[in-house]
Amino acid sequence: MKILFIHNRYKQYGGEDVAVELETSILEKKGHEVKTIFFDNKKIGGVFSKINAAFGALYNSTSAKQISKYILEFKPDVIHIHNLFFVASPSILYATTKHKIPVILTLHNYRLICANALLMRDGQVCELCINKKIPFSGIRHKCYRNSAIESAVVTSVTGIHKLLNTWKNKINTFITLNEFSRSKLLHSSLHIPENKMITKPNFVPDPGEGNMQREDFFLFAGRIVKEKGVHVLAKAFSSMPENKIIIIGDGPELKNLQTEFNEFSNISFTGQMEKQKVN
Repeated sequence: MKILFIHNRYKQYGGEDVAVELETSILEKKGHEVKTIFFDNKKIGGVFSKINAAFGALYNSTSAKQISKYILEFKPDVIHIHNLFFVASPSILYATTKHKIPVILTLHNYRLICANALLMRDGQVCELCINKKIPFSGIRHKCYRNSAIESAVVTSVTGIHKLLNTWKNKINTFITLNEFSRSKLLHSSLHIPENKMITKPNFVPDPGEGNMQREDFFLFAGRIVKEKGVHVLAKAFSSMPENKIIIIGDGPELKNLQTEFNEFSNISFTGQMEKQKVN
């Protein structure tokens, strides 16, 4: 089978990028022919670039033409999208429909129903926008990057394409990572039929038994952000000095956590680390 992966990278490397790499790798090992097309948010820089990106996020004709070109050249049997925000844009869904290629979209977060994609606000669960076609609460509370303007852009992109039924009609199958997120998304303003949404957790390669001589410590590996609860984990270990934890990863909260827990010798922050060393 010929599979075309499409992924819009964020400005910082994260779990979605890892998922794309692992899926393409395992499919290739199984004998499938795989091609991956990357878009990149790092290209969004200055003020004018952000303005152009804001308009392009709704429908980027350049991205649509690029995808059409790759479809004609590669002739895939199926297309699997992991992220289309913001450079790729929903325009790529119209391109794939034009070529009548089945499309799968993995929903790694709640972006289609929540401006900040997390269903959280001020560190608390927030579900104000789940059932709203145009969720103005996300704009009012500045849920995306603490900016009303940027929140309005994200809300406009997802909301307008809800009204156009882009998500409902241009995608054949949705993949969610767990039953909880599947339930939230099914009972939302997306109105996706139940038979079009399946659950497939992310995975990691089995490293085998490896070295059975293990040191006595706990380990966290991931992006250092509030929503992953790293600060809760560190606080817990600050009251358990007899237990050691090593926290691997980078992110916007790393420096704050390093400063806050600097005096605790049982809590170590390594920053970003190569996968081979983590394994």
